[in-house]
Amino acid sequence: MRQLLLGLSLCMAFIATAAPTKQPTEIQQLQQQVQTLQATAPQQQEDIKQLQQQNQKLMNDVSVFTQVNGKQFDMQDKRISDLSFSISFFGTLITVLTLLASLGTYFTTKGRAKQEAEEISEKWFADNSSEFKEEIKNLRKKVETVQKEVEEHAEKTKRKMDEDGQKIAIAAQLKITSPDASTSSEPSLADQQAVNAANQALKAKPENEYTARDFYVRGLSEYSEKRFDSALVNFENAFQAAAEEKLSPEEVAKFMLAAASAHRQLGNYKEAIKGYNWIESHYRKNPNSALLHLAAEAILAKGVALGLMGEHKEAIAAFEQLEQLHYDNDDSPFLHKLVAQSLCNKGVALEKLGNHEEAIALCDRFEKRYASDESPAIRKLVAQALNIKGNALSQQGHHKKAIVVYDLVEQRYGNDGSTVMREPLARALGNKGSAFGKLGHHEEAIKVFDTLEKYYGKYDEPVLRKLAAQALINKSTAQGKSGSHEDVIKTSDLVEQRYGNDPEIALREHVAQALFNKSVALWQLGRSPEAIKISDLIDQRYRSDPSPVLRQQVAKALFNKGAALMGADDNKDAINALNLVVQRYADDSKPEIQLVVGRAMQLLNKLQSSDDENPTPA
Repeated sequence: MRQLLLGLSLCMAFIATAAPTKQPTEIQQLQQQVQTLQATAPQQQEDIKQLQQQNQKLMNDVSVFTQVNGKQFDMQDKRISDLSFSISFFGTLITVLTLLASLGTYFTTKGRAKQEAEEISEKWFADNSSEFKEEIKNLRKKVETVQKEVEEHAEKTKRKMDEDGQKIAIAAQLKITSPDASTSSEPSLADQQAVNAANQALKAKPENEYTARDFYVRGLSEYSEKRFDSALVNFENAFQAAAEEKLSPEEVAKFMLAAASAHRQLGNYKEAIKGYNWIESHYRKNPNSALLHLAAEAILAKGVALGLMGEHKEAIAAFEQLEQLHYDNDDSPFLHKLVAQSLCNKGVALEKLGNHEEAIALCDRFEKRYASDESPAIRKLVAQALNIKGNALSQQGHHKKAIVVYDLVEQRYGNDGSTVMREPLARALGNKGSAFGKLGHHEEAIKVFDTLEKYYGKYDEPVLRKLAAQALINKSTAQGKSGSHEDVIKTSDLVEQRYGNDPEIALREHVAQALFNKSVALWQLGRSPEAIKISDLIDQRYRSDPSPVLRQQVAKALFNKGAALMGADDNKDAINALNLVVQRYADDSKPEIQLVVGRAMQLLNKLQSSDDENPTPA
């Protein structure tokens, strides 16, 4: 109904406003007539005035009509505005009602959908709850398993780190054993295993995270493998890091002692002595027993290094300094052993200086003082002191007395069975065989050397390998002197076969000696071409080696080559070989090499004077 009324009102308003629109058109027509009259009949002024008056009246009527009509328009506008407001109001009202209806429908639908969804969900979960519960149970088990594995891995990692740390800590407590000129200082098997285990643990650790102890342990591993250059670098790193980490003076001194020992192994004796002096100057008078022990070790090591440099008098002074510090009155078994080592090394130095009587007297005092000591280390030193005494007697020409002393070592310690006694027992046999050789009893010497090789040649300990190789060399020498040149060749071949690839310098020297003995035996058998080939082999293999012993072997090999060529009437090549000896070694300071150079010059003079006398091998 309201909509119908609204439509009728709008129609009436439009009709009322449309009626007045004809009046303006009549006015326009009258104006046109006036204009026509003015144009066509200007003489009709009176008519014009009348028309003007009518026009004025019409204009007044138009004005009135316009005002009335304007009011009507205003009323119509107001009515339209009222109608627009009503329409807007009703439109808004309708929109609001529609929105409310929509919201009501939405919420009603939403509620119904929610209810339906809940019903469906409840039904779905009811149908699948057992399956999901089982799945959740399995997932919980998996989570528990993974969590357990993570915890076990963390515990395992922590345990591994603790074990590695413990291995490193154990190895870090070790130190380089005191150098001893009279005995070897190879690390014990237990110590070696501890170092290897710690070094293996270090492989999992980045080097930039190494501590001073880590560097030290790796240095110990390198040292035990005879990689002394690398060992030195690690020991020096440990020493530097120890200061930054503010480690104890005992560890700092231990690291310096290790670095000095690496220098000594590399032949850097002066650098080694600097390290030993540093330890001595810092800790010799320290009341701390551990530091006192390290200072004593440094003094002993200094004496050994001086002896290796050939400075035997200075070495003796260092050994006596150790005694003068009254360390021998200390109750410490460690210092007790150090003093015994010092006395033993002093005997070696006296023997090197040719002071054989003093060496013998010192060894007698040593035996009297320590013979009743049952500790393995001291028993070994007593056996070594007896060996030194026997060597001194042999140097004096008392070879039989020397053999008696060597037999005493065998009688006293032969049934010991401990690994620590193998070395002095093997040395006693080697010295005894040499004494028999000096007496001219070559068959007895060969038997003794065979005994040494039989009992001690099977061991892999470096010192025993050296002694076994030396026994074979001495055996071949005894065979040569007894005229068994074929046996010399066999024995020399055995040395080459067994030790030819060993990088140890002492074994290289033994192999070179074996080759030289073989070349002499071939020459003695009249097989000069073969002898010359062996001489060439010695020259090719060892000519660039810095070892004085190997330089001497090369010089002797070249001399023998020249002598063999002279015997074969090949004087030109003989002169070339002998000239090579003179050119290479004329300025060599080693007396033994100068002796070979002198003999080469004599042969050259004979060749120039056409002397047909056959030369003898070097």
